[in-house]
Amino acid sequence: MAGYTALKGQGGELIVKRAGTPFTNSDGAEAKRAANSFCGANGAVTGTEDNFRDGAWIFPGGCA
Repeated sequence: MAGYTALKGQGGELIVKRAGTPFTNSDGAEAKRAANSFCGANGAVTGTEDNFRDGAWIFPGGCA
């Protein structure tokens, strides 16, 4: 997805960053849309453990 990067962390989590201006804590919905796009048809596993850190959104469940 243009304008975003995603990478898999050591624990299987999905880490999503926005190119240019880093995400803020209030950008969770945008980050979730990007995560779902990167994960394909099954989308990302999201829930209460999702968190924001250092300009990135982390989805501990990774891709479904």
